[in-house]
Amino acid sequence: MSSATATKSKPYVAPKKPLWARIKKDRHYLLMLVIPFTLMLIFRVTPIIGNVIAFRRFRMGGPLLGDRWIGLQHFQTFLSDSLFWDAFTNSVTLALMNLSIGFPAPIILALLINELPAGPFKRLTQTITQLPRFLATVIVIAILREMLAMETGIINQAIMFFGGEAIHFLARPEWFRTLFIGSATWQWVGFTSIIYLAALTGVDPELYEAASIDGAGRFKKMMYISIPGIKITIVYMLLLSVGQMLNFGLDRALLLWTPSNAATADIIETYVFRIGLEHNRFSYATAVGLFGSSIGVTLLVTANWLSKKFANIGFF
Repeated sequence: MSSATATKSKPYVAPKKPLWARIKKDRHYLLMLVIPFTLMLIFRVTPIIGNVIAFRRFRMGGPLLGDRWIGLQHFQTFLSDSLFWDAFTNSVTLALMNLSIGFPAPIILALLINELPAGPFKRLTQTITQLPRFLATVIVIAILREMLAMETGIINQAIMFFGGEAIHFLARPEWFRTLFIGSATWQWVGFTSIIYLAALTGVDPELYEAASIDGAGRFKKMMYISIPGIKITIVYMLLLSVGQMLNFGLDRALLLWTPSNAATADIIETYVFRIGLEHNRFSYATAVGLFGSSIGVTLLVTANWLSKKFANIGFF
């Protein structure tokens, strides 16, 4: 046997094209990225520079980044403010409620829709559950206010029909969290379920067929095939939710806020809005916002580390 025959032929590897050639080839796709990257640079990256005023004294009409370095003075001020800690407590409570109710809701909905037979009813169900996402938050809250109105609201009319007394839901502090989480979950549950439905399409159908042959019912197939099949998607979505735990949406909080329910409705975002825009204490508000963002980053890094350790899944 000749040495040429004995030597294994190496697989052909195409020569790598120069960078300019690859850019020229994909120029149409790269041009599509110009607008989103520009918007991200202007509205996401550049404003980060403004966080420096949390450590400086900023006055309207003065230098853009403040006129004097004051260090951690603003942080010391809000950490000793009881109103800040009330807002922080309310934010943490809402975050835990949202994580325990708002996060699993789209997973459950996706699993239920996945069990429906393909056809018009399944498509109609998906359309109806996704429609609320296309309504502005102000419209959702306006609908909620009409439903909860004291005299004309359908909820209070039903309560009075059965002999109860009308409840001023929007004025009672104990109802704010229920209304906040309920309206947010209703608005987002159908749209978020699309992600899990897309992940479910990647589950091997032969696994369901084998489970049916073994006598497994729908619930067992859901528990032992569907959920493990989308485990990676669930973990990634959980990590994103943990990183955004303290960011609820200022618009919803302000629309549901009233002087009567302020005890539970005042969260970090409304606290920053009130201190920064109503009292013109921009440096102080920036310090509070930076503190909240730092907590979010810490939670994300911690959750990612735990996920990598126990599930071997993580962003980094």
